[in-house]
Amino acid sequence: MNTLQLSIYAMALGLCAFTGLLAWRASFRNRYFLVFMTLLVLMLGCDWLMHHPSTPLKNLWLVILMASALLVGPCALLLANSVGNADLHINWRRHTVLVVAAWLLLTPLATSIHFGTEFVNPAAPVTKAYAFFIHTGMSLTVGLFLLQTLWVLRTCYALLQRRNVQNKWLFSELADPGLNLLRILVLAIVINAVVSIAKVLYCALLDGVYMPINIVISGIHLLMAIFLASSYISLVVGAQGKAEAIRETLFKPEAHTPKQSDITASKNFEPSSNSNNKTTAELTGKQQALLKQIKAAMDVEHLYKKPSLSLRDLCDHLNESPHNISQVINESDLGNFYDMVNSRRVALASQLLQQNPQRTVLDIAFDCGFNSKSSFNSVFKRYTGVTPSQYRA
Repeated sequence: MNTLQLSIYAMALGLCAFTGLLAWRASFRNRYFLVFMTLLVLMLGCDWLMHHPSTPLKNLWLVILMASALLVGPCALLLANSVGNADLHINWRRHTVLVVAAWLLLTPLATSIHFGTEFVNPAAPVTKAYAFFIHTGMSLTVGLFLLQTLWVLRTCYALLQRRNVQNKWLFSELADPGLNLLRILVLAIVINAVVSIAKVLYCALLDGVYMPINIVISGIHLLMAIFLASSYISLVVGAQGKAEAIRETLFKPEAHTPKQSDITASKNFEPSSNSNNKTTAELTGKQQALLKQIKAAMDVEHLYKKPSLSLRDLCDHLNESPHNISQVINESDLGNFYDMVNSRRVALASQLLQQNPQRTVLDIAFDCGFNSKSSFNSVFKRYTGVTPSQYRA
């Protein structure tokens, strides 16, 4: 093992330990991240021990590495579920059966554990038939691992969709560290699958022959840890506390029946459905009064011009609870918070683009409440079908 590979392992282990400690100091639900990073530490440690030339019990570290990799997917689901504040129903019985079956398939490999520094015991080599039996068990384990990865990715995709819809209820802009964390978590699951399989194949076919390949594999593992950790840190220590608190208030987990599948539970997560919009006359007296306050804040005080306006800002401005404001917006003709704010921004921008041809697009974007030209172009095109420059032309 050379100095470069040793440095990669040390950096990855240190990073996992640091972010794991950060998760432990955070709220209880964030401790799923601690478990996730602990699994990464365990896998990196086993990989380190496997490839150190003087370390005994090589097959033991390989068994632990493969067994740990099977726990990364379920742990990722718990983490993704907590980040998304979704409580998406997960068929844990199916995952448990798969993990136990995969562990049982590792039994032949476990019987070949010895105290030597090689994977094959030179003092008591196994027969070709038993070696084929061991490799068949490992191959089937890899197959189950890939199946589990597909299940996990399918559920994480549903969580991504759910989080994206939640953001439209909370923010005027859709940039969200939590959404980025879910995306990077999905990427981490894919990379973990690729890296884990690559390590198994490397141990079985190329151990000690092409060391640079193992260095590349370890480097990829390190990059995965860096991206996941940085995204998590931005969510936990960034300016997201109030927004996440509102998310937890509005999107409290609801009980799901055991018969619901991983995906069908994702259908009913909004505070209420847009298809049930009421006319102003159908709202209660208190709701009508609150609706007038909301429209006054938007159309008279032009609160929508505030950059990065969020539901929390509107709640503080009107001194009203997030639940009441979200319910009124949802049950009226305002749609959702994102559309309510950005439709007004785009309407104002359309007027300014026509009335002030000497002004730059960026100046107009800032005046209307947008933070950047790219977000302005994206939102403007979504509502008008053309970019601001095309609209002006």
